[in-house]
Amino acid sequence: MKDITVRTRTLLPMEENEEVSSMPGTIRKKGKAVEIKYLENGKSGLGNTETTITAQENKLTIKRSGDFNSVITYIPGQKTRTDYVTPYGTLDIGMITHSLSWDYSEDGKELFTLDLIYEMELRGEKNGRTFLKLTGEKRDE
Repeated sequence: MKDITVRTRTLLPMEENEEVSSMPGTIRKKGKAVEIKYLENGKSGLGNTETTITAQENKLTIKRSGDFNSVITYIPGQKTRTDYVTPYGTLDIGMITHSLSWDYSEDGKELFTLDLIYEMELRGEKNGRTFLKLTGEKRDE
């Protein structure tokens, strides 16, 4: 397990500016998969929530636990469903994955990169494409 700085850049539908966040986390290789864990910061709007990202070949799973709870799976070209549990109630949402790519390297400062384009569907209505870029960089020791 290695300590990293997780940086996210998110462009939401109908927004002009990207949301940018940076927080401490960890990364580890688990067989052919890569697992990243971090606590969401206050900017994310997710409160006290731990996020675990598991990247596998052609599949990404984002598990959130804490103030918000969900397990969302992204598979390119497919729609997946999940219950998104918030302090305000539970939402049944669909995720349509348009594009997913990730890379892991043992060397260099940037250990992990993720690019994800998806569309959320709520009550049968699509809300537009979301673009997410996440990097995991070695933290100075």
